[in-house]
Amino acid sequence: MVAVTIVSDDRGRVPFALIAALLLVSSLTFASGLVHEASQDPVSPRLVETSTQEARIQLGSVARAADRAAAAEPVLSPGQTQLGRVIADDPFERALELRIAVRASQRVAATRAAGRTTVRVSAPPITDEAAARRALREVDITHLEDERYRVVLENVSVVATRDGHVVERDVLILETTVALPSMTVHQRARTFERRLTADITDPGLNRGLTARLFALAWVRGYAQYGGAPISNVVANRHVGVLTNDALVDQQVAAFGRADPESQRGVARAAADVAVVDGVGGLESLVTSAADPANGSEKPGRAASLDAVEMPSVVDDPQEFDVGQGADRAFVDFADGSGLDQAVRSAYRTSIRPETSARFTGYDERYEGERPENGTRRFSYTTSDRTVTGDDRAAGYGSTVLRYDRTVAVTRTEHTFWTVNRSFAGTTSVARERTYDVSVDVECRYDRPDDAPSARMTRTCPFGEPARAALERESAEAMSTRFGGVDSVAADAATGYHWHGWRTVTVDPPPGARERAYGSAAALRDEVRGIDVEMPPASMASKANPASRLEATIRRRHDSLVDAPRYYDSAATVAEYAARDAYLDALRGDLADQSSAIAGMQDGLGDVMASNAVPGAPPDDEPEALSPIAASVSAEPRYLSLSAQRGSPNLAARNVNLFTVPYGDAADVVGGAIGGDDDSASLSSATNTLVATNRALESADDPQLRARRDRLRGAIRSSIARVRVEQRSALRIGTDLSRREATAVIDAGYDRHDSVASRARAVSDGSIAEDIAASLPPSTTASVRDRALVEVRVATTDARGDETVRVSESVVQGVAERVRPHVREGVEQAVRVGTDRAASMAKRRTMRSAAAKMPAGLPLTPVPGQWYATANVWVVSVKGGYDRFVVDAPRASPTQGNGGTIQYVRESDTVSLDVDGDGHEEIVGLNEPIELATTTGVFVVVPPGPAGVGDTNGDADERSSGW
Repeated sequence: MVAVTIVSDDRGRVPFALIAALLLVSSLTFASGLVHEASQDPVSPRLVETSTQEARIQLGSVARAADRAAAAEPVLSPGQTQLGRVIADDPFERALELRIAVRASQRVAATRAAGRTTVRVSAPPITDEAAARRALREVDITHLEDERYRVVLENVSVVATRDGHVVERDVLILETTVALPSMTVHQRARTFERRLTADITDPGLNRGLTARLFALAWVRGYAQYGGAPISNVVANRHVGVLTNDALVDQQVAAFGRADPESQRGVARAAADVAVVDGVGGLESLVTSAADPANGSEKPGRAASLDAVEMPSVVDDPQEFDVGQGADRAFVDFADGSGLDQAVRSAYRTSIRPETSARFTGYDERYEGERPENGTRRFSYTTSDRTVTGDDRAAGYGSTVLRYDRTVAVTRTEHTFWTVNRSFAGTTSVARERTYDVSVDVECRYDRPDDAPSARMTRTCPFGEPARAALERESAEAMSTRFGGVDSVAADAATGYHWHGWRTVTVDPPPGARERAYGSAAALRDEVRGIDVEMPPASMASKANPASRLEATIRRRHDSLVDAPRYYDSAATVAEYAARDAYLDALRGDLADQSSAIAGMQDGLGDVMASNAVPGAPPDDEPEALSPIAASVSAEPRYLSLSAQRGSPNLAARNVNLFTVPYGDAADVVGGAIGGDDDSASLSSATNTLVATNRALESADDPQLRARRDRLRGAIRSSIARVRVEQRSALRIGTDLSRREATAVIDAGYDRHDSVASRARAVSDGSIAEDIAASLPPSTTASVRDRALVEVRVATTDARGDETVRVSESVVQGVAERVRPHVREGVEQAVRVGTDRAASMAKRRTMRSAAAKMPAGLPLTPVPGQWYATANVWVVSVKGGYDRFVVDAPRASPTQGNGGTIQYVRESDTVSLDVDGDGHEEIVGLNEPIELATTTGVFVVVPPGPAGVGDTNGDADERSSGW
């Protein structure tokens, strides 16, 4: 027996409602109700199913065709039409659904006939925009997985006719599952676009460009700091190359590959810029480099910043030492009460008299006679103490002085007598006891609190002449504070021996103060070299050298004082008390500096935050998305800052915040530079003078020479004001007269043969050594040292004084004139070919001149504490591709190769003939891919005369398209 299925049965025995249920199971759903226009035999369900199956296949073909068209002309924004308003909520997907609806109305039509019966399945036609909006509502796209989508088409008509008459009519819903790669490519393109405008908190162009800028700026900044002829650390030519390189990375991240011509364009541009620079720093940072010689393409890689290697100086620890902070703390310590108080505290002790009495004799003396028949009326007793002798001798050991006295203690009893109640006379008896009394003035040394703990080897550790002074002070104390030696001796004879301790201070001997000064000075020189290590990049935000130095000295405090286990004299105590007090003073100064640095970091952080400059190189980006592109093609392949045809496709602005003269940004940092907007520091003026002198060695420019002479005169006047402060400081540290101090100052400056050399010595502080070395040969070591440190600190303070600063207009006038010569020399230095031997001298001269041009923001919390120099570049780029094409496979891997679709982004109007009348209606707009981002980079270098920054006079560099 052969089984007959419902599907194969064509005898009309199956109810039509059951056919509807079967069609539902096979994803063909009828709408409501059946219309029987005639009492005929039922329509064959197989015939209906075959027709709907064909229509469903046609729907898949329509969806794929619409997918290709949507990719070729993606709608990014709705048009200002009725159709545009309909797709406004999601232009691309709604436009794709509209394309499916329009194509379905024209192409989803299936007709099958069997005998006299014909079944036709078709989508309703679209005759106007209203019908188009209705048809759009009847199309739905649902994402399933990967590139697979369910496409649903409602209101599909099923009409069965027999002999030309409608016998049955119904409405069903068609659905199919199909790959729509345009949706995936479009989402990746939107991801690509978001990456090109995202800020640094998200993966994208900003993060990639920032990482490259950090690497470039730190490489070139440290090369400039080391003397390389770099007048523009970060230039727009670098920004252009690095932006394109980061764009190539973003292509790979979003689509799985990049335009090979874009990669080659980056490589060629990097090579060109490297030739212009003459100094490295860019070529190694271009991650998408191809070999310009053979055009070989570097394989695409994931967009991970691991490939962008930061220069080691970003993370390499740099040393920050106490430096001149040790001098400043020492001057405050020596000029104030610190040193004297530490020494005097060591020369305080306590004394008290200790007595002993020895009985030596007894005597009675009677006066008067008792009257006869006299009556004793009353009596009273008087006492008297007589002290004789004036012996005083110096003591030994803990005994400061010894006094010997003889004390006679007399008690006299007086008696009154009467006779017959009348006064009759008196009698007395005097009983005298004699004692030999010794009074020893004992010394008990109390170690001062500010001296490190150690045991004393002697209870009274004073040597000559302090011992003699102590004897004098003790004798005075016995007279004024204990009532006198005779009184103490008399008390001892009567049995009173207890006396409290009294503090006595003696004048420290000159030798003790000299010793304490020398020891503290030696410690000062030792702590000058104490340093801490930290990455210089952290100086711009959180690392605080002064705070870490203070903590280091606090931790090493005891070992730095280096006190002995035993003190053998007050002079030794004074020495280590002075060392201890000096370290306390230094730590206090460092704590103040720490607060000042934190304030500057907050100010610098505010400037950086307001300009979107990150405080550290960005972290690596996450892994790239899965590859989806067969190829990527961009037009233009390289976004150039110069106009190729019409407007350039990339514009850049690059602002160096801290140049000379300093602008408003420096003021925000909290007065770290000092001065006002109308003056420049002596150091900046000196650097400019040195650069000008070297430029004039090979350039005959009368106007530059005249400006140089004016600057030199201004610097000479500033030096004269510094000399006044140095003379005052010299007299503080010595006993020189005004005339003698002036002669010493003159002799120190005479060691230099030019204004520039003298100004440099003032700027770097070495002039103090010259002045100290010019003191008379008879000057003691401590006086010479005191003079050196006083002048050194006074010089540092004077450099920050308003009266010493140089007019900004004078400095800027010279700088503007000398920069073309510097640039010309640098260009000649890198030019290949003509007369290499003759150009070597000029090359050396111009490199030196470029290196001496000052730039950057000195991080100086107090005068003399130049911890580092910082600079900030704010970089903004904007632009886009005229045309960007992504070719993507049409089929998923499980379905084999189905060709490709081409996703095209460009500026164009997207139109569609929705009603088939041959006239297209505007649906929306295709838009090119654009980029816009602002970021920045900072560089921190150790202290030095040149600093870091752009010195070519173009602090705000803008490309032609900005």
